[in-house]
Amino acid sequence: MGGELGATAGSVTVDGNPCAISSWTDTSVSCSTPGGSGSDVPVILTTAGGQAANTVFFTYEQPAPAIASLSPTTGPEAGGTVLTLAGSDFGATAGIVTVDGAACPVLTWNDGEITCTLPAGTGADVPVLAVNEAGASSNTALFSYVAAPPPAVPGLGAVGMLLLIAMLGAAGVRSVGSSARSA
Repeated sequence: MGGELGATAGSVTVDGNPCAISSWTDTSVSCSTPGGSGSDVPVILTTAGGQAANTVFFTYEQPAPAIASLSPTTGPEAGGTVLTLAGSDFGATAGIVTVDGAACPVLTWNDGEITCTLPAGTGADVPVLAVNEAGASSNTALFSYVAAPPPAVPGLGAVGMLLLIAMLGAAGVRSVGSSARSA
């Protein structure tokens, strides 16, 4: 149609939705695209006289996913904790989540929140990334692994353990128990 659009505005649709026209001349049309997503969505221009132009196609740019917060921000080196990523633009279809490069198997995924099962790992301030279905990567959030506490000595409990440490640290103690002797 090129130069045959006419001086009177017709209509434009993008993927079947009206595109608000801001300028219409015999040779060009400008409009504000309606919200949407996808690639190769049809754009149809129809003149005021009802003549449709050849269909062209349009691709929406998707914003990159953004992680606003993690919960929790620390967890055990053994993994297994459910990690929640809150944010925006993750998309409706699951992508992938990594923690320090290791896969964090996704449990739930929606545009504003992701949950996954934390993989085993070590280190403080390791990177957490979400990659949406389209391949766009999020900003980096930081997570810290926490070492497990030392195992308890069976039968001693917390108070008994403190007494054991105190006794072993005392000068001259050779053994601990009912037959403890000092030098």
